[in-house]
Amino acid sequence: MRILLLGGQSPRHRDWARRFAAALQARGHRTDVLEYANWLAGTPVTDFAGELDRAVARQPSGPYLIAAKSIGTLLTLTGVARGRLHPAGALLLGFPLRGIPDIAGVDPVEIARGWRRLPPTVLVQNQLDPW
Repeated sequence: MRILLLGGQSPRHRDWARRFAAALQARGHRTDVLEYANWLAGTPVTDFAGELDRAVARQPSGPYLIAAKSIGTLLTLTGVARGRLHPAGALLLGFPLRGIPDIAGVDPVEIARGWRRLPPTVLVQNQLDPW
């Protein structure tokens, strides 16, 4: 299966995303990690609109899954709500329950619309996550 991996906002998620992609690839999946510009620059804030455009451009043709963590879940929900991302399924790891209104480019109404439009999805939530 093809998998588009959208990690969390912090640059520390870059290593996590690479390790997760390697584990998926070892099991025969073709995985593409969207490396956020702020990861590469070592800065803490993700350009949400820019990364959404990059995710749309990187989505595979044909059936694919999205595996997303934290801000990646918000990118997924927004992209699905806008009809720009079309995964066959999703694995959402750690949906941020706090701070959504503080992220430039994130619309809580679109997030709610995205939840209703998601394909089959598994959500794994860590109750100790600060967000």
